[in-house]
Amino acid sequence: SKTTKKQNYADNNEGIIHVKPSAVRQLRESVETVRDELLIKLMYQTGLRRSEVAALKLPEHKSDSHIDTEKNQVVISEADSKTNNGGRTVPFQDLEPELTMWLSQGFRDRHCYADDSPYLFLTKQTPSISGTTISRIIRDAAEDAGIQEVYGKDADGNPKRRITAHSLRSAFVIQLFDAGLPSPKVMELSGHEQLETVESYANVLDDDAISAYRNADIDFEA
Repeated sequence: SKTTKKQNYADNNEGIIHVKPSAVRQLRESVETVRDELLIKLMYQTGLRRSEVAALKLPEHKSDSHIDTEKNQVVISEADSKTNNGGRTVPFQDLEPELTMWLSQGFRDRHCYADDSPYLFLTKQTPSISGTTISRIIRDAAEDAGIQEVYGKDADGNPKRRITAHSLRSAFVIQLFDAGLPSPKVMELSGHEQLETVESYANVLDDDAISAYRNADIDFEA
C-alpha cells in the first residue's frame, strides 16, 4: 500500500532514521549562508515536509501557507498540506538571529527576485526554492560536516543517506514524544494521517531510552 511504501522509505528496515540534536548543530555550523541555517533550524523545529517549506510565504500572505513572526508559528494551508485533515499551525521556538537577518537586515533582499517573490525562501536563480534544492542543502551540509553516511542503495541504484530532509522531520516528531505530548497531538502538529505511523516514532524513543540506560554508568544500591 501507499502507506506501507512511505513507512518503508522512512524506516529503511533499520528503525526510524532521525537526526540527533548534536548533528543538527553540526549541520548549522557547516552551511555558509543565513538562508541555509534558517532553513535547517526551521525544519528541525517544525517538522515541515520539503514541499511545505517551499510553499511558505512571507508574513503578510496570511491567506496562504506562511510564517507568522508575531506569534512564532508557521501556518500550513489546506492546499499545501499532504493530508486530508486540512491545514495546520505549528509553533517554533527560536529562529533568531537568522530570521531577522533574513527578513529585515537585507540578506533576503540580496537575491534578484526578492522584490517580486512572495515566498519566504528563494534562490539566486528562482523566485522560490524547490524540494530538490532543500534536499541538496541538507545533503551537502551533512557531507561538509563529515556526519553523512551512505548505508545502501534504493531500487534505482541511488545511494541511501542517513541525514536527509526527512530525517529532520523525524527528529521533530521524536522531540515531541520526548517532551511528553500524546500521540494525537503529535499527529496534529506533524501532519501525519495515520496514527500507527506516528506511534512508530514513539517506539524509537523507547529504544533510545533503553540504549541510554544500558550505556549509562548507573550504580543502584542494593
